[in-house]
Amino acid sequence: MSELTSAATQPVSTEKPQTRRDKRQAARDYLANFNSAAHHGSSRHYLSGEIHPIRVPVRLIALADSPDGLPNAPVPVYDCAGPYGDPAYAVDVSCGLPALRSNWIAARGDTQLIDGASVAIEPDAQQGRFAHQIRTALPGKTPTQLAYARAGIITPEM
Repeated sequence: MSELTSAATQPVSTEKPQTRRDKRQAARDYLANFNSAAHHGSSRHYLSGEIHPIRVPVRLIALADSPDGLPNAPVPVYDCAGPYGDPAYAVDVSCGLPALRSNWIAARGDTQLIDGASVAIEPDAQQGRFAHQIRTALPGKTPTQLAYARAGIITPEM
């Protein structure tokens, strides 16, 4: 069996599982061994929000020196990996992502929870269970990022 080594130094099989059982086992193995992969030549940092108390993840990518020998400053880029890009984050994919926006959405006062409604996603009995509460717009409200932007409202997500 041929193997590669990922950025997280975990052996990664390059052969595809053949049966459904093999595929399910390969998926379980991947989830059980998942960790935040390091990005070589870069480091994760956070920018603080100016309007809302948030931390925006950026990755500082190191650059090689210029041909004339002058050093180049690292380039900051938005890090879209979510908490999985943070080496300090304890990854547990069976728990899902933290519900960071739920308090912001509730505080806007233009949605309400649907009584007794939730969505339960159970992809595999051996994996985690994700429960999401369902919200709906209040009558006459349009709780979308586009509607907020048109009204000149800057939400924490923006």
